[in-house]
Amino acid sequence: MSQQPIRVLHVISAMTNGGAENYIMNQYRRMDRNKIQFDFLTSRPGEYAFNDEIKRMGGKIYLIKPPTEQGAIGFVKDIVKIIKNDPSIKVIHAHTLLNCGLAMLAGYLGGLKIRISHSHSALRRPTPTIKRKLYDFSMRPLIKLLSTKYFACGIDAGINLFGKNFEKYKKSKFIPNSIDLSRFIHKSPEQNKNLRKSLNIPDNAAIYTNIGRFTEQKNQPYSLKIAQCLKNMNHRFKMLLIGEGKWFDYIRKMAKDMELEDYVIIPGPRSDIPDIFSITDVFILPSLFEGLPVTGIEAQASGIPCIFSDKVTKQADIGMNMCSFIGIEESDISKWADECIRLENVKYPDQQPIFERLKSLGYDSTAGAEYLSRVYLGLE
Repeated sequence: MSQQPIRVLHVISAMTNGGAENYIMNQYRRMDRNKIQFDFLTSRPGEYAFNDEIKRMGGKIYLIKPPTEQGAIGFVKDIVKIIKNDPSIKVIHAHTLLNCGLAMLAGYLGGLKIRISHSHSALRRPTPTIKRKLYDFSMRPLIKLLSTKYFACGIDAGINLFGKNFEKYKKSKFIPNSIDLSRFIHKSPEQNKNLRKSLNIPDNAAIYTNIGRFTEQKNQPYSLKIAQCLKNMNHRFKMLLIGEGKWFDYIRKMAKDMELEDYVIIPGPRSDIPDIFSITDVFILPSLFEGLPVTGIEAQASGIPCIFSDKVTKQADIGMNMCSFIGIEESDISKWADECIRLENVKYPDQQPIFERLKSLGYDSTAGAEYLSRVYLGLE
């Protein structure tokens, strides 16, 4: 009789098509699922980008109310109940910043010996209310005390959640947002032509792409201002804003109000991101803050020049002369437009040196999944 796989409970608000979620899925696809299976504890109802794929691969998706609706105690009790009901759950891996503290407490009370808190954000939000300050004050000690591993997608993200000594802790590990490089090999001219046609993009129009959740962090309104500037310059272009989130309808209305409907395409979430990158000329990311954006790594893997806001960690630049960093003040909008135009004809046809560089930096998901497997199995 074959042994059942251990199950890893990933705690995340929802499996949208965001950076942390893509990272988890990249690892999941590479796991030996005869040994390790992923389950997902979510707190936002709805059908999201990866739900179907998770179920096809044998994963379970649990939905419970978030702490804001049922309180911290109810949230912890729900997680403990899930753990107790499935003895094959051996690991809890949380990706929810301060709420990692509650997940770690639940994992500890549920008897799990491997408890991982994982930081994906470099921004430490202000704590204007007494209640929020108390929550911050109570969660950080829980995270530090009860986590058996501290993971972070970048050094800034590690410092944000685990403190300025992140790199010195034995529990700490910088975990690059690794990707499956084979997915980002350039597509054929015929494939690219068909995709452009399906999106109604003329052959002679440059394509600038932004990918991310439609939230305040990703700063899509600034992308629209860049598009407006390019339009006023009479430049031939299309801007793709890809993703989903609470600001989706707001951004679509903003694009309409700014009379950008002939220039900006907002198709919602897409499952063909490597194909999108294959037709993209420049990737733009004017975020207000980032841990270390997976999409930025994917864009560079695709051989696309990138423009990041100066709020994005410099670790996002893999060192292949592909990245620019620009401010996101109103006075910087024209700089973005000029840089988009400058970079649209910069091509990196030979991807092999880029792939070798990414592998040397730990961004290849094969090596990443091997390390995570050892952690989950208690070998690291």
